[in-house]
Amino acid sequence: MPSYDINVNQFATFKLPLSFTDVNNAPLDISAWAFTGSVRLSVDTPVITNFDISIISLASASILLRLDPSKTSQFTSSKYIYDVIAYNVTPNPDEVYRLIEGKVKVSRGVTVDTTP
Repeated sequence: MPSYDINVNQFATFKLPLSFTDVNNAPLDISAWAFTGSVRLSVDTPVITNFDISIISLASASILLRLDPSKTSQFTSSKYIYDVIAYNVTPNPDEVYRLIEGKVKVSRGVTVDTTP
């Protein structure tokens, strides 16, 4: 599973597109997959927030990890960890894969957008 560190701006939108391919570089069939991902201060601490994850394209096996400003505003430290899990619900029993993990470096914000 790949490790990939991300940089997040506090009080701002964060987006990270990901695509999945097989050994021949062909897109995987993710039509029966469900995705979830969390951010924590450390492995043994409560979840700070969860990513909003949407499928961008089934044809290219692409998803989008997203944190809205309401979620990035919860980052009060400068360093966290994250991972993203995929559940393939087609086989019985379900298959679960950790797709990516890494560190979250937060650039602390000064200006908070108060626009409704």
